[in-house]
Amino acid sequence: MLKKLFKFIGIVLLFFIVIVDYMFLTELKKSDGNPVKAAVRNC
Repeated sequence: MLKKLFKFIGIVLLFFIVIVDYMFLTELKKSDGNPVKAAVRNC
């Protein structure tokens, strides 16, 4: 039971990491490849 819980939590965390990474890369494209502009743009 505990093993299934850890597996589920791992899958959920991986999903969120992929989503956040996709969002950051999308913003990076919009800001002409400048990561500082992409990070500051959302603040």
